[in-house]
Amino acid sequence: MKYKILKTSVLVMIFGVISFGQDVSALQSQIDNAANMLKNNDILTAEMLVQQILIQDSTFAPAYFLLHEVELRRGDLTKAQEAVRKAIDFDPTNEEYRKRFDEIRDLVNMIRDGQREYDSGNPENAKRVYLQVVEKFPTFSDTYYRLGTIALLEDDHENASKYYDKAIELSGGDEKYIHTKRVMVQKYYQDGLNAYKINDLATAEKKLNIAVSIDPTFSSAFQLLGAVKRKSGDLDAAIQYLEQGIEANPNDEILRYNLALYLQSRSNKDKAIEQLNKCIEINPKYDKAYTMRGKIHLDNKSLKEAEEDYVKAIALDKTSAAAWEGYGAVMMELNRYEEAIEAFENAAKYSPQNAQIYYRLAEAYNNIEKYDLAIEAARNATRLNANFGAAWYEMGMAYALSGNEEAAINAFNRARADQRWRKIAEYEIEQIRKGKPVSRQE
Repeated sequence: MKYKILKTSVLVMIFGVISFGQDVSALQSQIDNAANMLKNNDILTAEMLVQQILIQDSTFAPAYFLLHEVELRRGDLTKAQEAVRKAIDFDPTNEEYRKRFDEIRDLVNMIRDGQREYDSGNPENAKRVYLQVVEKFPTFSDTYYRLGTIALLEDDHENASKYYDKAIELSGGDEKYIHTKRVMVQKYYQDGLNAYKINDLATAEKKLNIAVSIDPTFSSAFQLLGAVKRKSGDLDAAIQYLEQGIEANPNDEILRYNLALYLQSRSNKDKAIEQLNKCIEINPKYDKAYTMRGKIHLDNKSLKEAEEDYVKAIALDKTSAAAWEGYGAVMMELNRYEEAIEAFENAAKYSPQNAQIYYRLAEAYNNIEKYDLAIEAARNATRLNANFGAAWYEMGMAYALSGNEEAAINAFNRARADQRWRKIAEYEIEQIRKGKPVSRQE
């Protein structure tokens, strides 16, 4: 009986050793897998595998040792030290672990030295220290972040971007490093915007090009580059910048909308409509795209399509003065003057400083023989723009058609000051002086 018990105990011990050996082998296989993930910069998966291993065996030293490499990739020296210390605690005879602990301690001291130099106003000395760190600890992401900060301080955007990219790569896309690079891009964008505001277009273009060289998907920089070239009179270059932006950001409806504006300025209406169609496909609630497409249809005398677009734009934004004005213009073309008046009045309500709207309102009132209201609307236009020949012309027509010839001549004389309206105004003055009725000249 005792023999049997002894024999059973021995068997349990033997099988236990075998089972333990198999467990260690399985755990080590998982560690090797995690190490490969880490080598391929898949930090999240590597950490997840290590944590799973520690759930199976919280005393497995190789897991803690690999975990310290994960923390170095993340740039966290404190956690890296803690992980190595735990590896030593569970395998105190392992010389590799002890050696690595001493190396991490040296790394901590070197980082402190570099920070001290940087804080003392000696970025070059700090850079020298950090480059030494890179040689000894090439997977410690935070060193590259620090080198990037120094490069940015020196306005060396190429090296700054390179160092930040390396930190992002090693850390598996840590938000701290991604945010820092984003801030750098924003810095150059802001420099470009500031230069644009003071009309230093060469500097603006230079800074903005740096921004897009760092982040080729930065839509706002392409938007502003287009505005810079447009302001300098180079519309073709403006179009090229926006096309580059769209190539990098095909679903950016604002880039496409602005490109449509530039194309329309180039009288390339078909391509402008293509871009606007794409805008609306991307964002069916983009009211400005409907408004602009409506304007192109109106210019092309495609009144049905124009009306539909303006109706859609107004439905999306009832406060859009541009949409109301465009709709009013369509109604004028269709001789639906009452509807035009209502549209122009809405436009004036939402854009009370727009002289063009009051001029169109005066024109509409003249067409339904409400001359007093036409004069009032024309006066509103000329108060806003004293040299607005079209508004003076509509005022002259209202006075002439209501029988006040002297006031009509005075208004037409004011219209004459506008070169675009000179001949038409002179014709109306001549008609009045000959005793003939005035008639609208298109």
